[in-house]
Amino acid sequence: MEVITKVSDITIPHVSIYRNGRIRFSAGATALLNLQEDDTVSFYRDENAEWFLKRFRGNVVLKQEHHRKGMMAYHRRFTQAFLAEMGDGVTAVTCRIATRPNDEGMYALLTTIL
Repeated sequence: MEVITKVSDITIPHVSIYRNGRIRFSAGATALLNLQEDDTVSFYRDENAEWFLKRFRGNVVLKQEHHRKGMMAYHRRFTQAFLAEMGDGVTAVTCRIATRPNDEGMYALLTTIL
């Protein structure tokens, strides 16, 4: 007998970015990156205007969300710069996180909106 399990969107590693400065990491992202409370991450933009997330030695401090398995943080300057690139009037975006880091240990933020 074959057991079929449903794969929930909660397992897809993604990050939601809001204009008010809030950054939410899904349970899938928290597990993929092994994020813990008080860990730090950084966001980088390369010369091709692509955004990346770096896991260590960052300037964004993570906190455990109440009643959720994901993590959250606040960094208003980053969120406003990121959303400004998405277009006028965009107040929130959810992006997938690449499941493997590049050679420099950074995870790409895939700006395909979920």
